[in-house]
Amino acid sequence: MGITALLWAQITFHRYGPKIWQSRPAFEEGFSFTHSFTVDVSAPYYIGIRYRRFFRVTPTQGVPPDEFSAEYTITSGGTQVAHGDNSSDRHAWISNRDSLTRLLGPFDLQRNQSYDVSLQISHVDTTLASTAPTVMLVIDSLTEKGATIAGSFLSVAGFAFVVVGIFFMMPLCGFLIRRRSDWAPGDI
Repeated sequence: MGITALLWAQITFHRYGPKIWQSRPAFEEGFSFTHSFTVDVSAPYYIGIRYRRFFRVTPTQGVPPDEFSAEYTITSGGTQVAHGDNSSDRHAWISNRDSLTRLLGPFDLQRNQSYDVSLQISHVDTTLASTAPTVMLVIDSLTEKGATIAGSFLSVAGFAFVVVGIFFMMPLCGFLIRRRSDWAPGDI
């Protein structure tokens, strides 16, 4: 039962995972990107630009420096829903082992509504262009309305079921092994 819950939680998390769509366009100065999409969950979202870079947080430098200037506009049915750039929130980053994702936003999107995103890059550091950045739409990991919290909760609950199952299975296996050692060859 615990393994079933864990697998169901993983499927739920991957269905409503953090990345909604992603694209690897040519990333250079003067670059412009447009994409049409819909979302399955009404929640806050970000435009994410991920690139290969290792960054270690230090007391003197808590956030990585911006290596590009970006501006985005999101429209729905010709009406502007969101507009911003990377100067608005300098602390919106996701740092992974060997990559950084700069988040632009947040902005609220509604379920099953069509959207168009337009992203313009006006300045790119020369070292960034060679890392083949990825542009993506990222759901806010702390959303209350979507399945992200539910997926996280179910992952933890599934893991707890597996751990509890292991603790119950260990004494049962010990009992069965002891019982088997008491068997005579003709008992089966």
